[in-house]
Amino acid sequence: MRLHTKAGLSYLVPLVGVLVVWYFLLFEGNAPGVASNRTFAFLLSEGPRPWWFRWLFALPMGCVALAAGYFSRLATTRTGAAVLLALGIALAIASWLTVSPEVAILATLPLFYAALSAAEAFGLRPL
Repeated sequence: MRLHTKAGLSYLVPLVGVLVVWYFLLFEGNAPGVASNRTFAFLLSEGPRPWWFRWLFALPMGCVALAAGYFSRLATTRTGAAVLLALGIALAIASWLTVSPEVAILATLPLFYAALSAAEAFGLRPL
């Protein structure tokens, strides 16, 4: 399996992690008789920290976009690999600044394969 494919697959891990968090927030943490769509709207607009939930809502979209980028031919070019690595670093930094460390670790781990993929695209031999 090529390194850029591994990087793409590793960006699906944070996606699954965040979806599990949303499942527990919406379906397991509700009071009896409260619909999950009302909880979702409350968390994104009126909750105690709406920016945290907004980022938790946007993080899976960023992970899917990066995974798609690594699955495409873009990841095999020098420019594409550098751009994808830079976007991955930006996503990881934003995750550390906005969400809990448990979620941020999941968004940071794919950088290992992303860096190896970029090194491969530039013709460097990874360790």
